[in-house]
Amino acid sequence: MENNNEIREVNLMSTLIDAVIIAKSKSKIIFIVFGVVFGLGFTYLFLKSPVYKTEMIVSSSEVTSERLAIIIEPLEKLVEEKNYTELSKFLRIDSITAAKIKTIEAKEIKDETKMNQSSSYSSEDLRQQNCLVSIQVKSNPLLFDTIQLGILHYLRNNDFVKRKSVLDMNNLMRMKARINREIRDLDTLKRTIATQKGGYMYMDPSSINNTIAELYQSELNIDMQMKLEDDGINIIRDFVRFKQPVAPKANIILIICFLVSIVISFVWISFDVSYHEKIADSK
Repeated sequence: MENNNEIREVNLMSTLIDAVIIAKSKSKIIFIVFGVVFGLGFTYLFLKSPVYKTEMIVSSSEVTSERLAIIIEPLEKLVEEKNYTELSKFLRIDSITAAKIKTIEAKEIKDETKMNQSSSYSSEDLRQQNCLVSIQVKSNPLLFDTIQLGILHYLRNNDFVKRKSVLDMNNLMRMKARINREIRDLDTLKRTIATQKGGYMYMDPSSINNTIAELYQSELNIDMQMKLEDDGINIIRDFVRFKQPVAPKANIILIICFLVSIVISFVWISFDVSYHEKIADSK
């Protein structure tokens, strides 16, 4: 058994020595192959436009995050079919900038704690839902800002979002006006009670103050909703301009070049050795 192991080890060493000898004798072929393959690899990295990726998070007080993703879906298809003329119309950007967009994707960011809630959402519930929009752009990460404005324009000018945003804003304004009238009426009543010595003994001024305070709080809540309305679409996080491209990946390209060089060198040397062996046999 030990003899068999020793024989195997000797054969393995002999094979490795032969391989090293052949490699040394064919070093010119190896240098040519590695030079050509790595030259092509570096040329590809130099000529290939870098691709940059970024993401933003948006929410809407008018539609769910799932429907936001559905609204953005046509943009994804336009990019896939390279229909940059139509894409530029939707985003209100020039066709040259549109042609730099490699991908547009949108997906709902699900909150597991709210998955079983009712499908009847208030505007505040909708604001708490987020949609992740990611894009990839060729050559220039400075285009992220322009494309972000284009996507927001597209979302805010969606017919349903636009009409519902206007309707909600009008309702909030009417509600605020009504609260202001009620506060003025209660202030008038409170002053009247203070000036009258009789006839209002059953009315408690402190309860009127409490009611006025509640109405003021309601007015503050309405003001906050109006400020957060932002034409129905809110940006939770802007696109960030990252400097590091996501493609092409230089390390992966170089690893592929190394492996391809080894394979080609092995095949070339094998053919070369067999060719010379045939010539020697023929002589």
